[in-house]
Amino acid sequence: MKRILCIIFFCTLFIIGQAYAEIYKCQRSNGTIDYTSKACPNGLVKKKTQWLSAEEDMRLKHKLEQERLAKLEKKRLQKEKEIEEKTDVVFQQRLEEITLVAEKKAEIEAAYRRLQRISMAQEKKDRANLEFYDAISGSDSYSLHKEAFNKAAGELIHSGVCSLSEFKEMGGWVRSYNFRKRAAVFFLYCDGRNMYLNAITGKHGR
Repeated sequence: MKRILCIIFFCTLFIIGQAYAEIYKCQRSNGTIDYTSKACPNGLVKKKTQWLSAEEDMRLKHKLEQERLAKLEKKRLQKEKEIEEKTDVVFQQRLEEITLVAEKKAEIEAAYRRLQRISMAQEKKDRANLEFYDAISGSDSYSLHKEAFNKAAGELIHSGVCSLSEFKEMGGWVRSYNFRKRAAVFFLYCDGRNMYLNAITGKHGR
């Protein structure tokens, strides 16, 4: 029985010795002592220990735990930094996309407003042309002298000598019988007096 106990005791000592075989007691140049599972860095005195006192064992465990926690904290901070960088990249990309969409929207709206103004101007012009045509197209012999009628009426209205309403009221240019029959002379009662037009020469006047 004693032999068995001795064998167990020596085996235990051997196992403990192996467990602490990789623990380094490093003495710095200033005399302080560090315990680590790694070989001592340059500039430190290396001293491999096979056995530690209870105080040294506590200090070693505390040291190793601090190293472990420091590594975990370093990994955590690195992970947070990576996540933050990825978040910044995604945010920047999203911001660029939103900016691009806003710019495109502004361009589309500006183009739409331009087309709307052009459309309104064209509509106004078409309406004016139609109104002008309605006022002049009732002139006597319009099909024969429409170019002369339109040109003279446009000049008189543009200069303010006659108004479109006066052409509407008269129904356009009216043939004048004060001249010989073959003379293509027409008149319009304009601003209280007759305005005459020679449809052949295009000249007009009182």
